Amino acid sequence: MDQDAWVIVALAPHDNEKVQGLLTHVARVQSALGKEERRVKMVYLKSPHSPNLVLGPNWFQAEVDTPEARQYFSMYLDAPDEGGVFLVDPLGYMVLGYAADEDPHFIYKDLKRLLRLSKVG
Repeated sequence: MDQDAWVIVALAPHDNEKVQGLLTHVARVQSALGKEERRVKMVYLKSPHSPNLVLGPNWFQAEVDTPEARQYFSMYLDAPDEGGVFLVDPLGYMVLGYAADEDPHFIYKDLKRLLRLSKVG
């Protein structure tokens, strides 16, 4: 993955029926960025029970399901089992976290603002 890119991380919810909707929202946020889209990569973090999906070329997929990971995500989410979206800066710091059912427009606005202010990525 590009070290100089911002990353939108989609943490898969335990409810497999909600996974595709979450990934669709994240992809729409990235594509809405226009020319800034190239500065943003997308990661699908799945549990062993989440579906394996064929994702587009802008996606990376990884499996994570340890108690430590869930504990880490619970610092940013009230219910990490419900999934979520995280914005990670090019230095690897998690900047913002959102519930999986958050309006994608808010994620887009925050990311657009971060990209405008960022000197890296």
